Order: sequence, then structure tokens, then C-alpha cells
Amino acid sequence: MSPARAHWPEEERSARSRLAKILHEEDLIAGSIVQRWNTCGNPACDCRRTGKKKHQSLYVALRSGGKAKLVSLPRALWEEARAMVKHSQEVKPLVERVSMYCLARLKSKAK
Repeated sequence: MSPARAHWPEEERSARSRLAKILHEEDLIAGSIVQRWNTCGNPACDCRRTGKKKHQSLYVALRSGGKAKLVSLPRALWEEARAMVKHSQEVKPLVERVSMYCLARLKSKAK
């Protein structure tokens, strides 16, 4: 550990460590999970005839090039996609926490 890091508060070191672990070891998607229940085009299907048993679908909502986008996912990838979105959501508060410590250090240099 470098001398500068040794003086960082434990909470900051912990946040940086968790952040590095996520970024190096986990896949992440910066978006959110959207579930929908739709009717299909098959006239013989219950979803179409009764409107009760609709088909569940899962999407990842994200921004790409400044535009909102929904990406449909096959059922086999739902749990993996949820984990990737969760990792992304875990990163933001960690970055904010580290940022606040960095800002405090910067302000203390101005004194």
C-alpha cells in the first residue's frame, strides 16, 4: 500500500476495493430490467382468446448514443442479466463515496 493510501479512511479503502473487484471480476450492464406481459399473434393461444395468460418477456432498458433502448432477452439469460444490472447499480454509490473523499482532500489542500 502506498503511503498516500495508508492515510485514507477505512471506508474509502473499502469502497475502492469493492469497486475495483466489481470492475475487474464482474460483468455489468448500465441499465435496468423491464418486465412485460404481452399477447402473441396466435389466435388459438389463451393470451389472445381470454387475455388472461399473457406471455412474460424481459428487457434491459439502457441509453445508447443518447437514445433510450429496450433489448429483449431470451428466458435463459434473465438471471445473468439481472446480476449484471445489479453489479452496475452497486458501482454508482461506491463511485459517489470515493468522490466525496477525494473532494474533501482537494478542499483541504486549499486551506
